[in-house]
Amino acid sequence: MSTEQPAATVAEALAVVQQWRSESTARQKAELEEVDQEITSLTSAVENLQQQLTALQSFKTELVAKTTDLDGDAAQREYRAIFATLQSQAGQLGERGSAVVAAQKARLDDLPTRLAASDAGPDVAEYEQFRADVEPTLKHLPESYRAALLEVHEKKVAKVRRHVEAAMAGPVEVAGDEVVVDLVYAIDAPEGAPELIIVVVPIADDVHMDWVNRPEGVQMWVAARVAQALYQAAHDVGFAQAQALSGGHLDLLAVEMELVGADASIGDALRKHLGSIGAAPELIAAKVKVAAQELPIDTMLPPETEEDDAE
Repeated sequence: MSTEQPAATVAEALAVVQQWRSESTARQKAELEEVDQEITSLTSAVENLQQQLTALQSFKTELVAKTTDLDGDAAQREYRAIFATLQSQAGQLGERGSAVVAAQKARLDDLPTRLAASDAGPDVAEYEQFRADVEPTLKHLPESYRAALLEVHEKKVAKVRRHVEAAMAGPVEVAGDEVVVDLVYAIDAPEGAPELIIVVVPIADDVHMDWVNRPEGVQMWVAARVAQALYQAAHDVGFAQAQALSGGHLDLLAVEMELVGADASIGDALRKHLGSIGAAPELIAAKVKVAAQELPIDTMLPPETEEDDAE
């Protein structure tokens, strides 16, 4: 049963109900307005989120496009970085080559002093005395006597030559910090079997031209060791038709060798012999450290540009 006290009159009862109705209507109206405001706010928020979502979708499309181009951009950066490093190393190697030439000249200039102060001194003095005092008189001597003197002299010449060879034996050593350079190479084996090797060396590309008349030095030593490594690897696997071709690539020496027809193990043989170039005694004495770095074949080749694709 209701605990409310009944109104004194019907009119009062109706007035109470009317007041309740008015208060309830006002309360519901306020709640509806509040809900409408919330709906409006949420609708605006949804519209903002939709705009953000559209913007994010557009940004994602751009990122996907950039990601697609990333490999190409990275390849170009990698290519430029590798060969810029090799060109810089070529300059360092050229400077070390000049230092080696200077050291060789100094050793040669000092040769007479070193020979005179060594056990070879008496033999050298006797040789020089013969050239200065005896040789001018030989034409005046009887032939038999002249022949006997020349025979003795030739033995002395041979002995002095051995002294000179011993004094000049071994690689020349230079002062200064160690120069570290890389030679990079790639073995192309599209079907599994090696078909081509490309080696790029941080030395001037004209080293292979007229090499017979070039003075001996660090650049020639490195180039010769590369050629030796290629042919030694070919010999190890019985690849008799091996032929290395030299040329230039970005002002650096590039060496190629066709490997078609060689035993598949030539790849390992090439890695072995190229990797051992740094152990060459003349390079160690010159304080030149050569590290062989194998790269993917695509890294060694100039990356394609948009102009290349258009063609």
